[in-house]
Amino acid sequence: MTIPLVVLAVFSVTAGWVGIPEDFPLFGQFSSNWFHEFVIQTLPVHPEAVSFNLIPLLTSLVVSLGGLGAGWLVYRKVTAGAADPLMTPLGGVYTVLKNKYYFDELYNFVFVRPSYWFAEKFTYLFLDRKVIDGFLHTIARVAFYIGGIFRNYFDKPVVNGFGDAVGEGVKWFGRKFRIVQTGKVQQYMIMALVLAFSTLFYYLYSLLRP
Repeated sequence: MTIPLVVLAVFSVTAGWVGIPEDFPLFGQFSSNWFHEFVIQTLPVHPEAVSFNLIPLLTSLVVSLGGLGAGWLVYRKVTAGAADPLMTPLGGVYTVLKNKYYFDELYNFVFVRPSYWFAEKFTYLFLDRKVIDGFLHTIARVAFYIGGIFRNYFDKPVVNGFGDAVGEGVKWFGRKFRIVQTGKVQQYMIMALVLAFSTLFYYLYSLLRP
């Protein structure tokens, strides 16, 4: 907080010199009130500058300097670790001021604790655990059930069954026709001749058929 306070202190000392009225005692003669002239150029109506009034100036000086003086009188002899000299005279008022009007406690009661309750009871336990997780778990159970149906009534009997049937059919065909594989060349030649004559006969029959 040191740097922001330094920046604010610089502006509190210097910014007040901008736009000092020309009739301000002593310092007015060094100011042309250029800030007022700059601002009124942006307005449709050009108001006159407020004339100097001694009462607000004296009020500010009395309050600020009086507060500094009163603080110095009260705390000038207070050492580190000693009790605050205003604790006894102010009584309950001192307690309220020390606790900053219990603003933090009120803020915690009105905003922080309800926010924690809302986040814990509604957002986490109800919305997240029951609504969102319950919805996702329901989808998972439905998907698992549908997956079981596809696995038991489509994948196993249809997909796997078709694949197994193809394999079993090939094995059956191999067992039935392996008897023609005798290893005798004469038998293979006879089969080739029979196939050739059958093909030639079918071809001639197709040509001669009216």
